[in-house]
Amino acid sequence: MTNCNLETISKNKSKPHIFTDIDMYSIIEQFAIVVLRESRAHLKEQVSAKSLNYNQWLVLKLIYLRRADTPKHIADIIGVSPPNITRYAEQLNQKQLIKRSNIADDRRVVKFELTSKGVHVANKIYSSYKDLPKKVENGLVGQEYSIWKIITEQIEKKIEKKIVTGANNIYSHAN
Repeated sequence: MTNCNLETISKNKSKPHIFTDIDMYSIIEQFAIVVLRESRAHLKEQVSAKSLNYNQWLVLKLIYLRRADTPKHIADIIGVSPPNITRYAEQLNQKQLIKRSNIADDRRVVKFELTSKGVHVANKIYSSYKDLPKKVENGLVGQEYSIWKIITEQIEKKIEKKIVTGANNIYSHAN
């Protein structure tokens, strides 16, 4: 592969661009560092604004995404003990974000569901991710910024579509 002048990318978007493996690894590594830093800061800001801590958000998120709804299943995914999940769930219950119920067939099994307030909070946090590309963009410099602009132009529509579709699907399940 030949090197591609990164400045050319922003001037000529119609031609395919060829990067060396080293160029690509460097770009991906820089993007990953910036994306992780900015997404962690963004998530912390959004979760704190809703008076949640990170562990509570993990539990709420798993219920919101319908990936788990019992303390055991959530604990297995997050990697903590079920009693810890029960404590986080109790905190979420006190904030009226989730409700607990027992399964009719086995009253020992506790199941969690989002309340309408819980759906609203999760939707707010997820919809705030539309702002994340701008925050990442602010962390990039020079040629990284030029490449990022091209990438975001390509995927911006897909991100918006997934957020809206996902939130609508999840909200319809909660009602």
